[in-house]
This record gives sequence, C-alpha cells and structure tokens, in this order.
Amino acid sequence: MNSIVSLLFEWDKNVFLFVNSAHNQFLDTIMWYVSEIYFWVPFYIFLLYLVKKRYSWKSFIVIFLILVALVGIVDSTTVHFFKNVFNRLRPSWQPALQGQIHSVNDYIGGMYGFISSHAANTAAIALFFILLLRIPWLMGILIFWVLLISYSRVYLGVHYPTDVIVGMLYGSLIGSIFLYTAKRFLPKVFETKL
Repeated sequence: MNSIVSLLFEWDKNVFLFVNSAHNQFLDTIMWYVSEIYFWVPFYIFLLYLVKKRYSWKSFIVIFLILVALVGIVDSTTVHFFKNVFNRLRPSWQPALQGQIHSVNDYIGGMYGFISSHAANTAAIALFFILLLRIPWLMGILIFWVLLISYSRVYLGVHYPTDVIVGMLYGSLIGSIFLYTAKRFLPKVFETKL
C-alpha cells in the first residue's frame, strides 16, 4: 500500500513540475486571469441569462439561491473537511520544491491545497448548469471551463494535479446531488416556461 501511495505522490509531483515548468510570459498572464473569480463574472451572467430564458422569475430566484447555497457549501467544505483535515502543503509551500517552482506575481496561495476549491466550485457550478439546462453545446463549454481553471491552478504552482482532480470529482458529486435533491423537493420550481 505504501508503495502505491509513494508512486502516486511521485507522479503527482512530476506532473506538477512538468505543467508548472511549461511557462512563458503570455501564458502567465492568461492563466493568472483564468484563475481570477471576477474575470468570469460575464460568463456567470450569461449562464444566469440562460436560466432566466427557460424559467419564470420566481423559479429563477429560487434556482439562483440554490446555486448560491451550493457554492457556499462546496467552498466551505473544501476548506473545513479537506484542507484543514489533510493538511497537505501546496506545492508553493513545499520546502522540498523551493527553487523548482515558477510562481506568477509571487502568488503562493494559502498553506494547504488538498482539495482545490477552485476546481470543486467550478465543477459543482458546471454540473449544476449541465443537468439543469441540458444544452449540448453548453456542456462542452462548461467542461472546458472547469478543465481550464483546474489546469491554471497547477500552472500557477498552487496545486498538485490530484488536488484539482479530487476537487473536480467532489464538486461534480455535490453539484449533482444538490440539483437532484432540489428537483425532488421543489419540483414546481423546475417546471420550464417553454
């Protein structure tokens, strides 16, 4: 068992160093903005617009509140049930990796990184909208969005690949549970106006 865990940690470190070392000034700028929450505000507004087109105002408000609760729960649980429990240092805080990491704008993040809150939140939001709207072209865009943000976290030197992989899985699970639970207990809210 220890050898499997050791192999996983070694793979994690090697993939991290490969992704993080493949940098240039242009990508540094792109990945910095990709990782910024406020950069995506127009995209969030677009997603909400798609919801509003399909649902009544009353349903839209309830769906919006469910989405806010989803993000709040995913964000807080990634910190309190994962980061503060596993205490796994981010690569940017790992003494053994100092001098090997390329950081952008001297950003190192908080001390602990397992699991990635960015990856978990974006995956939860994406799966929520994928299952809610069921628009094929949007599904591809949302999956790309999650992968891009997750990649940016490794590129910026603040997460190992497993941090973002587990974060995406966790967020996807919670996002789908949230929507299915809401649909079960609030079926009238999810009746479309089309």
